Amino acid sequence: TAGIMALTSAKMYNRIVTLSGSAVPKELARIGAKFADDPESLKKAGIDYAVEQIRDLYDNGIMSVHLYTMNSAFVAQTVQQALGDYLK
Repeated sequence: TAGIMALTSAKMYNRIVTLSGSAVPKELARIGAKFADDPESLKKAGIDYAVEQIRDLYDNGIMSVHLYTMNSAFVAQTVQQALGDYLK
């Protein structure tokens, strides 16, 4: 099972990177930098990026994905709606 967490805030992004000590994909780093001062745009772009990751996984035969929402029903609902037919 692949695990996907949508980047929804700069604080979350910085905390995850610090705690894990891992590098992030260039595109995710670009999103984090671009929207660092615009929380709503960062949330939207982070969710969109997570949706694209899930679509890519499904398109490549990975049909089991765990979505880490950090207890955010909004993130779960938004991802579910965006995936539409992928979940049927």
